[in-house]
Amino acid sequence: MSRTLQRSPAPRLGRPPRYGSALRKWARRANGPDRLTGAIGLIVFLLAFVFWPKGIVARSDGELVLFLALVTLPMILFEIAVARAWAQSDAGLDFTLSGLMDRLDLRVLAEKTTGVLATVAGIAAIYLFVPLYQDPWYQATLRPVLNNGILLTFVLWAYVMVLHFVSKDPRDGWAEAGRFVLSRGAEGDRAAVFDHTGATLIKVFYIPLMFGFARDDWGFFYANALPLNSFREVYEFLYRFLFFIDVVFGTIGYVVSLRILNAHIRWPEQKLSGWLVCLVCYAPFWQVIGRDFLQYDSSITWGSLFPENSLTYDIWGTIILLLIAAYASSTVAFAFRFSNLTYRGTVCHGTYAYVRHPAYLSKNLSYWLIQVPFLAASPRDAIANTLALIAVNLLYYARARHEEACCGAHRDYRIYARYLRRFSPVSRACKAAKELIL
Repeated sequence: MSRTLQRSPAPRLGRPPRYGSALRKWARRANGPDRLTGAIGLIVFLLAFVFWPKGIVARSDGELVLFLALVTLPMILFEIAVARAWAQSDAGLDFTLSGLMDRLDLRVLAEKTTGVLATVAGIAAIYLFVPLYQDPWYQATLRPVLNNGILLTFVLWAYVMVLHFVSKDPRDGWAEAGRFVLSRGAEGDRAAVFDHTGATLIKVFYIPLMFGFARDDWGFFYANALPLNSFREVYEFLYRFLFFIDVVFGTIGYVVSLRILNAHIRWPEQKLSGWLVCLVCYAPFWQVIGRDFLQYDSSITWGSLFPENSLTYDIWGTIILLLIAAYASSTVAFAFRFSNLTYRGTVCHGTYAYVRHPAYLSKNLSYWLIQVPFLAASPRDAIANTLALIAVNLLYYARARHEEACCGAHRDYRIYARYLRRFSPVSRACKAAKELIL
């Protein structure tokens, strides 16, 4: 759906009698995931994690792929059969037979085939020739993908062909990319080609990264059970487990971007600054930025402040785990629609029913509790660490502002943002505190 069609003014909002019920009622009409979809995926995740039979395939990363598929399938079935995501307006699908023959345009089909082949060729070139992806850590993920490249290309082509015949507007990014290639850049919608290329690059960057993190965690949990000897061991296990939930749902989100689930990428981030502030937070860029410019950690962390068996130690660690749990639950709320640098529908349930950026808020608060940067070996180090962490907070603030601008091109997000600014419990509490102070 064209972004230009979404820039209609949001309607005036009346004051709802009940905040939660009113938001849920509106959410059912929005183009976002159902509030139960992520919960279903999380329940399946937890059950599969606890009762997973080891050794069902030869390789542990093969088991991880099966695990991801098992978590994903119930969410897909629920979205299709119950939530009817395919019927939402942004999906742009028409399953009636009346217009089927009208879409039988051989020229457009040839353009889409060319678009698929050109896109796959570009992806293969990146993975084969960019030095970063020759690292053994990446190769563990990419080697099976490249070895099965022909099969995956055929599956992608078949999906694009089927999607063509059920789309109300068959001229999508695949068609425009193919037309651009066939005409050597003389024809094709440049904006559509830009969006298609941007969406592809986002997946190229994040899928092997997220899957690699998940593979590392899967190997750890494959070999280690939950320790119960001390709170510290429980804390370290759960800390990693919560981030494992995050990267699992993140991986699923980047892979399952299907229009039939209304989970496709509507458009990517349009500004270079938006790409920069996001990408610097991830490997390999953060290894340089964090080490040379924004290093805020020191030898003193929260674990060294209190006696290990004290109540204060347990409470402090529990608060950190709760913040990380809020962070992970924010990713789960997306179900299979999580993705940086894109708009794929408005999420307005879970933690997003209270604040617009719960993941960034909880994650940045946890940084302060974990690193306590204002406590260091010297006053200079304390000041430097504190300023560095403030800079990290500002970096995430910049990410949030760019995301709001990107998502705000859609009417659903503008309504959601206005709603939270006026009616959310957090907004009301902030307004009350401001009035009390002033």
